[in-house]
Order: sequence, then C-alpha cells, then structure tokens
Amino acid sequence: MNFDDDLTRALARKSAPDGFADRVLSRIEAPRHRTFPTFRRIAAAIVITAALGGLTAHQIIEHRRIEEGERARRELMTALHIASAKMRAAQRAVVHD
Repeated sequence: MNFDDDLTRALARKSAPDGFADRVLSRIEAPRHRTFPTFRRIAAAIVITAALGGLTAHQIIEHRRIEEGERARRELMTALHIASAKMRAAQRAVVHD
C-alpha cells in the first residue's frame, strides 16, 4: 500500500448517488424551522429578566438599608438630645442646691 495511491483513490472523482441533487434542492427550498433562534431569544429574555429582577431586588434592599440607617441616626440624635436635656436639668439642680 502506498500513501500516494490511497490519497489518489480517496480524492478521485465519483458520481453522486441517485437523487442526491433532488434531496439537496428540497432541503434548500424547504421552510426552515426557527426553533433554535427562538430558543435563543427566549433564553436571552429570561437572562435579562433575571438580571433586571436581581438588580431591582438589590436596589430595594439597599434603599431599605439606607432608610433604616437614617431612622437609627434620627433615633440616636433624639436620644442624645433627651440625655443632654436631662444632664442640663441635673446640673442646674446640683448648682442651685
């Protein structure tokens, strides 16, 4: 066996099987199913929806965290004002006695 002979035989012209041209033309003319591109569109829509949902959830959580921090700050300031007023009243009571 010679490599050149094998290669020549493998690359030699051969006639196409009967009906080959008809089968090729029928596949070209047949309507194509759009299932894969439709699947891609649906998958992309799901991914985008999930990403937007996650972003929205993150923003809501962050907004709540900021609101809670602001509320805690206001409560602390109120407590400090009350404590300051009590301290002033106690100082006045000590100074006047």
